Amino acid sequence: KTEAEAAALKQRIAAGEAFDVLAKKHSTCPSKKRGGDLGEVRPGQMVKAIDQIIFKKPLKVVHDPVKTQFGYHLVQVFVHHCCDNRAAGQPQSAPLRPRSRSATGR
Repeated sequence: KTEAEAAALKQRIAAGEAFDVLAKKHSTCPSKKRGGDLGEVRPGQMVKAIDQIIFKKPLKVVHDPVKTQFGYHLVQVFVHHCCDNRAAGQPQSAPLRPRSRSATGR
C-alpha cells in the first residue's frame, strides 16, 4: 500500500466515513478484524513511529499517514489512561486505547 492510499482513506474519514468500516475493508493489519482497534498499549510496545503518535500527539485526531517497516498507517487515539506505578516499584506507564487503521504492504 502507498502513502497516497492512506491519505485518500484519511480524506474519506474526514468526509464522514467510519474509521472502523474502512479499516475492516482496507487494512492488512491483523487488527482489521476489530476495525483497527489495537486495544491498550504501553510505551515501547509499538514501533517507534507509531509510539510517537500514540503518546505525544493530540487525542481524537486521525493523524497523517505514518510510514513504518510494515507500510503506511493512520492512527487515532481516543483515551490516555495514565497510571503511576512507581509507588509499587514498577516503572511508570501510560496504557492507552488507540484505534488504528493500517495500510501495510505485507
